[in-house]
Amino acid sequence: MRIPTSGTGWALIGLLLAVLLGTPATAQITPGGGIQLQDEGTPKGRMGTMNCVGGGITCTQAGGLGTVTVPAVAGATGPTGPTGPTGATGATGPTGATGAAGTDGATGDTGPTGPTGATGATGATGPTGATGPTGPTGATGATGDTGPTGATGSTGPTGATGAQGDEGGLRFAFNTATSGDPGTGKFLYNNATIASVTNVLINYTDANSINQSAFEAIWGASTTTATRGFLLIKDNANAGTTVNVFTITGAVTDNATYKTVPVSYVSGALPANALAMTVNFSRTGDLGATGATGATGPTGPAGDTGATGGVGPTGATGPTGAAGTDGATGDTGPTGATGPTGSVGTATDPLLLTGTTLSFAGINWPVSAGLPNAKFVNGFQTITNTATQNDIYTVPANKRAQLLVTNVYNNSGGASTPSISVKIAATYYLIRTAGSINNNVLVAHFSGSTYIAEAGEKFAVSVTAQPVNVWFAIIEFDNSALIFTAKITSFAASDNTVYTVPANKSAITATAQQISASATPFGYSNNSGGSRTISKWNIVPSGGSVATTNQIQTSAAVNTATVQSFLSASIALGPGDFVSLNSDATTSGQMAWVTVIEK
Repeated sequence: MRIPTSGTGWALIGLLLAVLLGTPATAQITPGGGIQLQDEGTPKGRMGTMNCVGGGITCTQAGGLGTVTVPAVAGATGPTGPTGPTGATGATGPTGATGAAGTDGATGDTGPTGPTGATGATGATGPTGATGPTGPTGATGATGDTGPTGATGSTGPTGATGAQGDEGGLRFAFNTATSGDPGTGKFLYNNATIASVTNVLINYTDANSINQSAFEAIWGASTTTATRGFLLIKDNANAGTTVNVFTITGAVTDNATYKTVPVSYVSGALPANALAMTVNFSRTGDLGATGATGATGPTGPAGDTGATGGVGPTGATGPTGAAGTDGATGDTGPTGATGPTGSVGTATDPLLLTGTTLSFAGINWPVSAGLPNAKFVNGFQTITNTATQNDIYTVPANKRAQLLVTNVYNNSGGASTPSISVKIAATYYLIRTAGSINNNVLVAHFSGSTYIAEAGEKFAVSVTAQPVNVWFAIIEFDNSALIFTAKITSFAASDNTVYTVPANKSAITATAQQISASATPFGYSNNSGGSRTISKWNIVPSGGSVATTNQIQTSAAVNTATVQSFLSASIALGPGDFVSLNSDATTSGQMAWVTVIEK
């Protein structure tokens, strides 16, 4: 609507008309100039004050300009006027924009089939279809002819070396005990010193749990009694170096669960405890039958003329004749036969070797019966050292020796106490302790022991003050003698076998009646550094075991640096009988012995 622009009143009238007609209008009023009315932004004049109330009319002011806005308001519809004359056709307006696409119409009926076209070129091969399911198995066809043998394949590589098999022989493990049943699958020697072994004790059952009793029983059956066979006992490992060889010297003894095989040592070192070994037996052939008596040899040449026979017996006395005149003195008649030897008188020298009889302190020993090539040896030395043992005498090769008397002269200026030892290998073992000897006194000590030393062993003495002069009175004889000392220097903390009588042998313990005065055949030396308890000595019958029924000595405590000897008695022993000692420890420095005559 266009509003009059001349004067403020016209501007207000214009706004009112606009409101009545529903036509939007805007009036702007400039301060100082009244209210300016605008129509759609075009100034229409000015007027005075105007109040905008209701109907959506708004009055605003920005800077120095006020604005009145009147919204369009639809008025009531008026009556329809008469139709006016048709106006002239207006110029064609520009083509309007393309309308939106209409919805698709319904599909028409299918037209008639056209003529068949020419065959097109063959298309490319389609992809292979999926594999169909497996058909049922067809019937088995007839067996075809055997084809020709194929060529032999090349040799395969050599396989790895297999584990070592056992050595040949019976498998047994070594037990370091020296008596009794060695245990299933085990064997033992009756002496901890292998060169002194005289019996091999072997269980019926070997390490494979096979009973070998019947086989073991024939090991001593050869009639060649000197050497009935051989035992070769060796380490079961290929790299093992332990090999023991023995000759079998007698019949095998059965002990219910094990056998005792009498042997003689040939070679080898003592095996380690529990070492797995193999035992091989080779038998000496039986003695052949006695050959036919040979033809009588030619008669030998005549022997030399024998010595002139003795004077014949004197004839009977004739009757007395008449007394004749005295004749000349006749020749001296032959000497009469020697009368019987008188009884042996008391020896004035306690160390006297006369003819074939050894006299010692009034005790006679037939040298030819048991001490071949016996002689007395004097060992002398002035002792000037109190810190160590002093070696005085060494037993020569192929000999044995016993220390009978020790003479000691003390020149030290005070009391001195001597002790006597035997040196075996590198170890000294006490065999005699003596009391204190005053200064400038000579004392003779009997050995008090039947200990007999073997070749290479040494008798030694130690003293508590020096100088001291020592003389050893020693009897020395061949090692083929029947008398000797059996000993052990390695102990178990239990029963220990000291000596076993070999098969086909017998023995008797040697006392003063055989070798020296006040001596005992059983001895124990303790140089272990502490007190030891020797609970018992036993003499056990062959096939038996240690028990109170064969005990010969009660329990005793033996202090260190002390010797115990006992039982000055002769006890006879048969084949397989053995002497046992029980110690409470394995400590080194101990030695037990028994001196026997074996035949």
